[in-house]
Formats: sequence, structure tokens, C-alpha cells
Amino acid sequence: MEQSLPSAEAISQHFISGCLKSENGLQTDFSQSEIEVKVEPDQYDSSPLDVNELETFPRSPGHVKEEILDHGLPVLPDGLMPPVEMDEELEIATNSHTSPDKPNRRTGSSSKRKKHTAKQGKGKATNASSHTIRCPTKQILSMVHQNAEVTASLTEEYESIAAPDLESEVSDSDGPESSSAPDVAEGQKTVLTDFEFSSEESCDEESDDRLSRWSKGDSYWSKYPPQSDTRTFSQSCQGPALGSSLVTPKDAWELFISENIIDEILQCTNLGGQRAASTKGKVWQKVTKEELNSFIGLSLLIGLERNGDVPVRELFLDPLQNPLYRATMSVGRYEDLHGCLQFDDKETRVQRETSDHMAAFRNVWDMFLINCRKRFIPRDCVSVGEQLVPFRGRCKFLQHLPRLPAKYGIKIFWMCDAEVPYAIDAVIDTGRQPGEETEENLAENTVLRLSSGLQQKGLNITMDSYFTSIPLAENLFEKNLTMVGTLHHKNPHVPPIMKPSKLRELHTSEFGFCGNVSMVSYVPKKKKAEIILSTLHTSEALNETGAKNKPEVFQYYNRTKGGVNNVQQMANNYACKRRTKRWPMLLWYNMLNIAIVNSFSIFNAQHPSFMGGGHNTQRMFIKELVKELVAPQIHRRRKETHGLSKSILEAMGRCGVPTSLSAVTSEIQQQSCQNRRRKRCYYCRSKRDRKVSSYCCECSKPVCRDHSHMVVICYQCMR
Repeated sequence: MEQSLPSAEAISQHFISGCLKSENGLQTDFSQSEIEVKVEPDQYDSSPLDVNELETFPRSPGHVKEEILDHGLPVLPDGLMPPVEMDEELEIATNSHTSPDKPNRRTGSSSKRKKHTAKQGKGKATNASSHTIRCPTKQILSMVHQNAEVTASLTEEYESIAAPDLESEVSDSDGPESSSAPDVAEGQKTVLTDFEFSSEESCDEESDDRLSRWSKGDSYWSKYPPQSDTRTFSQSCQGPALGSSLVTPKDAWELFISENIIDEILQCTNLGGQRAASTKGKVWQKVTKEELNSFIGLSLLIGLERNGDVPVRELFLDPLQNPLYRATMSVGRYEDLHGCLQFDDKETRVQRETSDHMAAFRNVWDMFLINCRKRFIPRDCVSVGEQLVPFRGRCKFLQHLPRLPAKYGIKIFWMCDAEVPYAIDAVIDTGRQPGEETEENLAENTVLRLSSGLQQKGLNITMDSYFTSIPLAENLFEKNLTMVGTLHHKNPHVPPIMKPSKLRELHTSEFGFCGNVSMVSYVPKKKKAEIILSTLHTSEALNETGAKNKPEVFQYYNRTKGGVNNVQQMANNYACKRRTKRWPMLLWYNMLNIAIVNSFSIFNAQHPSFMGGGHNTQRMFIKELVKELVAPQIHRRRKETHGLSKSILEAMGRCGVPTSLSAVTSEIQQQSCQNRRRKRCYYCRSKRDRKVSSYCCECSKPVCRDHSHMVVICYQCMR
């Protein structure tokens, strides 16, 4: 069925009166009398329409669609140009050809405005809001013919474009004249096709989909993935850095608690101890390197046995406790070291605290982090997380996190390897430093600081919703680093289509792509949605083997998100912290816990069969490390200290120091003979007045030969 299109003459009249008229009738009317053109301005626009501007329409036949739109005609999919409402009212009035029987061809809004204008101008000779322009008849006719020629050419070209796409016609008239040009005098009719209905529905769906993919952060997330993939991945070998050959657990430990850290602590502790002892009139016994290592070893032993809440005197004096405490040092010396251990010069601390809240522990902390960065090479992925070290003492950068069990403490941001439990770098949240403004975008800046120490390019960083943001993803991508992290649905960059909704089906996914960043929303439960932001994944890959159809990016996130949690779990299993009121000591104990995890991971990478490779390998590693740390101090104490009690010598023997009962007895007798004078026998009568130089090994009472017995022992037992 062929579709009828309006004639060129009818289209030309559309520009003047807004309705279609016959060209012959209009020419006859114009030729009979002078034409008075009255232009009434629109109530929303103060500029009147000038009739002479009709001659300035573009005449380029090559841009058909642009010319139709310039004339005010909307282009429909079926190739028709319905009449449009003029912006200004153009009234053509003649004195002899105005008939009240002609129907009103204006639209509803135009007729209302005309009536409103007529009411306002009733009883007035002239209207201030209207203008009358008198034009010759020939000028109007020339304008009409020129417009007719232009619209004729436009109609022919438009028919050639729209004819192949027209298949059916829907008309209100059933007579034989329905196939001819529509009669505007009887009423305008709109021609619609099936293509138009389907296109309108598809356009509505596409517009709704586009609106749902715009976020409040003014970013559009397309559902089509990018064509090209320019991701580069790190190909480095994962594990310890080159040049670190380890034989014993102590070798791995010294990679992190190195000689420069020990020397710094020794120097500061001896200076502080001398000042404290001089104020009390006492003499400070200098701390040696062996003694400091043994103090660290005993602290690790307390964590190994999980005796952090046991009093120190009970650990050293109770015979049922581990003899290693008593054999290493006295309980008083341990308490002195625990109370006087310092990590900086206290005299210059006040000056340094004017620019750094963490001045009391900054030097030791920085040296430890340098060792952590250069001892391990991550392979392809690292993870970023936070740790809250519980503390309720006085500290300028104490944090309050009510969502965590501890609630109060010092917050540390860690960057750890995603597969191997190893802490690569860390940043302590010290808050606003003196003389500085409050830092904005703390999470983003923290990740950038942690990633600045990575020497490998192409690594991926996995993080949680606290750190994830669109600007951070773009900044990391510029540094050739990718990012995968969760995103809260209230984030302004999340479009509505990604948010939780009861209309979304279970186990379905929505993908969005914006530049180098991709966003995936998955529905694990009804009315819930999990959102992940990634610059690593650029496809809509799903795990079709599983029943839940999880996207690949979710599986990757679940596999790499636990790096920081694994390190914290291993550190808390054998935590060596003790109760203290000084926050530098709290960070010192936490640093020892992290050093244990790092040294064990480095040692286990080179010796995977250490102690059989069982589930208690870390415990056995700490146990061997404690023995190696305290052994030099036990031997030095055994050699240099005289007059040790029998219980201490027995404890040394149980700890591996070569001693025997006869050797201990003879040593005690020799010491008693050299250091004690002759006394009267404790069991003899006072009349006999028998003085002896031998003493009992147990009670140290002087006894004579009659009241003592010799100990008989063979040569094999003496060995």
C-alpha cells in the first residue's frame, strides 16, 4: 500500500500559517486585495517574527534533513512532516475574504493564546503588544512561490529516502480518497507504521537504559566492553630477593631486625638508663648486644607460650615454668629493660615532635620498613588493608573505630602480598601533623604512598571499599598499576542499574565500562548487590561451571583479598605483646610480630621441608629462633657471673648448657670455701666448738664430716 505525502505547495504554506492550504486558492485571495500581516509576539518570547526573514532559509539541496529541521518540521521515521506549532503567531487578515465559516486550523495552544490576546485587546484601537506590517501582494506571492520550489525539491528527495522503508499505512478514513493527499480542511491525520511503533518502544528502552547508566558523579557506564586490551602484567619471580641465602632461622630474623636497628636501640637505651640512674643516685649497668637479643628472645618466648597476661615474676620464679627465663637473666634485669627500653634520644624528642607526632619511634620504624621492602619480590598482586593495634593509653594519634572489637588503638595501613604472608610496606595514621592542614582523601593518598615503593610494573592492587574510588583507579593506571576493589552502592559513581533492587533476579550480573575502568554488580541475595571496580578485567567473563554464575572478577577478588588478613592472623597466633602504658613499646611489640611472619615466610621459601613441613612449622621456627637468640647470653652469664644458685645452674643445664651434678657440687663447694669463712658445725654441740668450711648444697648450713655424707657417682654419670 503506497503512502501519500503532502504536496510541495501545501508544505510551503506550512511556514506561513501553520496549516495546509491550496496554492490556487491562496493566490486568488492574495490577488484581490491588499494583505495586512499582523505579528503577535509569543508570551514566552519578546522578539516578533519578521516576514522578510522567510527568504533567508538555506537553499542547499544536499542537506535535506538539516533544511527540514531548520524550517521547524520534525522528521518522523515513516518520512512524513506533520505541521508544527509556530513559535510566534503569524496572522494574515484581509478585509474582504475573512469568513467565519472556515474552520480554525490552529492548534489548541495557539487558539487559546489567540483568544487570550483577543480578550486583552477588546475595546482598544491599538494593541501595545502587537505590530501591524503592511506588505505588497507581489512580495508575498514571490515568497510563497520560492518556498514552494524549495519544498518541492525537498519532498522529492524525502520520498526517495522514505519510500523503501514504508510497508503499511494506518488511516482514519475508509473512503476511496484515503489514498490521496490528506485534506487539511476536514482535519489533519497522522500516518503511523509498524516500524514507528517498534522504534518508539526501542527508543524508550534505550533511553531508560542510558539514564540508568549515568551516575551522580557524571560518569556514563557503557554495557559494551572496550575493543582493545592494553594491560601489562608483571613477570617477576615471586619470593625472597636475590642475595639472601639463609641457613638458620636467626639468619632470616636478622634480615629485618638488622644490626643498625639493634645499635640504635642500644645507644638510646643506655643514654636513657644513665640519666634515670643518675637522678636516683645509682649506677646503670650498660646493656650489651647479647643481652638485648636475649630480651627479644624472651619476649618471643612469652608470645610462643601465650603467657602475655602472666606476671613476669611468676614466669621467672615459678619452678613449673620454662627454665629458659631463669637461665637467661634475672627477673629484675628483665623489668629494667622493659621499663627503660628507648628508641630515640629523649633530649631531642621535644624538638622533633614539633613536626612529627611519631618522633619517639620514627627512626626504628623507617629502618624496619626499608628492610621489608628490599627483602621480597611480589609476583603479580598485592593487597592493601588496615590494622588497629589495641591501646588505651596516652597517644596524640589514637584512633576510635567503634565497628572493631578493640574500638581504640593505633591504626596502621599495610600492603602485603596476596599469596605469601609477607608485609611489604606500611603507613601509620598519625592524623594531622603539627603545622599542616587536615589531609583530604586519606585513603587514596595512603594507597599512592604504599604503591610508590613498588619497583615492579604491571602489578595489581586488591583493596576493600574504604580505599576504592574512581580517581584512585585512574591514578594507578597511569603508573602502570591495576586495581580491583569493592565499592559501596552509595558511592556517587555507581549508576542506578548497579544498585540493589528487588527487580533484579538472583545470581545475575550487570557490567559497565567507562574508559579504562570496569564495574560489575552481582546479586548474591534478593534485594542485595555486590559491586566491584576493576582496571584489570575488561570482559564480561562468567563462571558458567558454578551454579551461581559469579563473574570472573569476583573470583579473582576473593582469591587475592586476604593478604593483610593472613599476615595479621599469623602475627596474632603468637603475639609477644605485654601490657604497657607507652605507645612506642606497643609499636615495638607489633613490629616484632610482623618481623616473625616475614622471616618465617622468607625462610620457608628456601627451606620448605623445615621440621617436616607440618601445620606447626611456624611454632617450631619461633622456638628455634628463641634458642639461638638467648644462647649467647646464657653462655656469657655462665662464664662471667660467679655465685649462681643451684636452681639457675640446673635451669642452664636443662637449656642445653653442658653441666653435671658433680661439677655443680664441686663448684658450689669451691665457691663456699673461697667466699665463706669457717663456721661452727650446725649439728654439733657448742661445747665441742667444731668449726668447718663445708656447707650443705641445699640449705647452705655448715656441717662437719660426722653430719654429712659423700656423694658417690661413677665416671660415666660424671660425663
